[in-house]
Formats: sequence, C-alpha cells, structure tokens
Amino acid sequence: MALFLSSYLNHRLDKKGRVSIPAPFRDILVSQGLNGVIACTSLLDPAIECLGNEYLETRRNEIDRLAPGSVEFEDAEYTFFGRIKELAFDPEGRVTLSESMISHARLTEQVGFVARGRTFEIWEPSALEAAQLTRKRRADAAAAARRASGARP
Repeated sequence: MALFLSSYLNHRLDKKGRVSIPAPFRDILVSQGLNGVIACTSLLDPAIECLGNEYLETRRNEIDRLAPGSVEFEDAEYTFFGRIKELAFDPEGRVTLSESMISHARLTEQVGFVARGRTFEIWEPSALEAAQLTRKRRADAAAAARRASGARP
C-alpha cells in the first residue's frame, strides 16, 4: 500500500473552488483506481480529509464489525459515509471543493496539504502550520515523559 507523504503549502484555490491536488497524491489515488479523491470535512479540525479507495474500504470494514442496527453502527455510518463527497479530477488534476468544505476549512486563496499516511488533509496554510507546531510540541512532551519514566520510545 502506497502512503501519502510530505506537506505542500501555498497551492492556489481559484474563484470557482478548484485546487490542484499535489502530483504524488494524485498518483496514489489513480493507482487505487480513482479519477479523483474521496473527501469530507474533518470532525476535529478546520480541514478537509481526503482518502482513497484503500482507506475507504478499511473504514467500511471497521464499521461492518459493529453490531448492525446498534446506535454505534448507525452513528458511524452517518458520520462517516454521510459526509463523503467524491471529487473528480479535471484535465489539469484539479478538484472542485464545495462551498461547505471551503467554509469549514476557512480557505481563501491559498491551501496547504498535509499527508497522514493513509489519508491527507487540505488546510488553510497558516492554520496547518499552527496545527503542525501544536502536534509537534505534544509529541515532544510525550516523548520526554516516556524518557523520564524510563519507558522505551
């Protein structure tokens, strides 16, 4: 399985809501049989989560392991599948983000992309940089706490 890697800042979002997905990310999506990206707004961050078929299948399998008809099953289906939009690539490798996605991620003229291994996200660049710094500080603090307790990393 190919993983999404790296970050890309300052991609242009045009007035029609189109943005070019970084070529390495497009290549992975195409290798999974997609001519676009599967996207939804993040439940935790002002970001747009993007995934391919492999991660979609993983999530479907996780949901299918829940008891059908249970509240947990119903909530998982609605909160995951109900938020998804399939965004097709145009001939230039761009996708068109919906107004609700643009608003949720507080996007203006520039966007940033960050890889998360099996997924990637689209952010407003300064919000992405702030989130990366916050997460780096938390990771450093957790590593320091593990070292102080004698635990192995």
